[in-house]
Amino acid sequence: MVAGLRISVEISENKSIRIRGPARISIIDGECYISGAKLSKGSQVVISAYKSQAIYSRSRARVEIELGEGAGVDVAKPEEEPLFEWLETAYKLATKGSRVVVIGPTESGKTSFSVLLANIAIEQGLRPCIVDGDVGQEDIGPPGFVALSCPSKQFVWLRDLEPQAMRFIGHNNPLMGSYRLIASIADLVSKASTQSDLIVINTDGWVSSPQAIEMKLDIARYVGASHIVALAGGSFMGHLPRKGFAEIVVLRSPQGVRVRSREERRALRSQAYKKAFEGSVMRSFSISEVIITGSCLFSGSPVSGEELSQLSEALSTKVLYASILENTIYAFTEGGRESDKPLRLRDGREVVVIPKGSEKGLLCSLVSRAREEYPCIVDSVDPENLRINVVTRYQGDVSAIIIGRIKLDESYEDSWRGSRCQI
Repeated sequence: MVAGLRISVEISENKSIRIRGPARISIIDGECYISGAKLSKGSQVVISAYKSQAIYSRSRARVEIELGEGAGVDVAKPEEEPLFEWLETAYKLATKGSRVVVIGPTESGKTSFSVLLANIAIEQGLRPCIVDGDVGQEDIGPPGFVALSCPSKQFVWLRDLEPQAMRFIGHNNPLMGSYRLIASIADLVSKASTQSDLIVINTDGWVSSPQAIEMKLDIARYVGASHIVALAGGSFMGHLPRKGFAEIVVLRSPQGVRVRSREERRALRSQAYKKAFEGSVMRSFSISEVIITGSCLFSGSPVSGEELSQLSEALSTKVLYASILENTIYAFTEGGRESDKPLRLRDGREVVVIPKGSEKGLLCSLVSRAREEYPCIVDSVDPENLRINVVTRYQGDVSAIIIGRIKLDESYEDSWRGSRCQI
């Protein structure tokens, strides 16, 4: 954070202020709280340029705030800042056995409420677990995954937590991976149930269609939710009854919260990828010894050497490896370029061309024999030796590799690669 204006602010009893980052907060006197986490005298917290955060005091406190470029401090009116309503709700929900699904549009405060509820649970002597199901803006693990963490101490940011388990979705769009997303969240909730008193499920911000609401309600149904917290006033919930298989609690969202741009959201994803792959090394796997899913090339039957030569002649480029599934041939070629539509041979069969090198950067997951999952990035395919090379931090046993539709460049910037197989 770039140093800037330094101000001293006194926070009265049961009052709050909202700070827009980048900023550094130092507690000079008394005790303050951010997202339910207690900060004592001498504590410091940094608010990033991409966030705004309410800080409040239950008695009287004084803080020093160092503001970076574009930062600010607001004293919100009660009708603009629902913090104390959130606190009242969090204390009611922080009971043993609660399973709370948090839903709402983008920037409505889903992550902030999830952190608040977990911290209140810890304050009450409970052990919470958080399942971060926001596959596009994942905070506990990298985007494209959902992740589980069960903190034993209070924390300020979800990104402070380390994942205890992850499940690979392979998309950063919840619509494209909805079936796997629901199953993965339910799986992690089941895993969390053996070690927690309360489970919080943070979801993505897609609530703009009936299909989106159906998916959120399916999540609540399959995890056995006791409560659904609907932020932003819950207008997207329509006329659903407030009690069904889960009690629906409607809460307001803070007004004037900083809305992140598309570029800022991409930068946050890039940071999460860097964290996940820091210290990674290359690993090589025999294609015949691990299951590979999410791949067209390795789903069909290998094509013989003679037919490879015929394909090379037909495509006017060397075919290094090919497989056939039903009536489609997937050809891994030395040259050429991938086409939007399959090519058609004279015998009527279709050919999908996959140029060598197009596989580099694909986000993937290594599955252990214990069925745990770990992030990886495809580096290359070696068709001559029938091996696939990936970059990962994980060094244990591997039974399967799942290939996703997200592609990362050297700066960990991501792009979505659509529904067609990239390898």
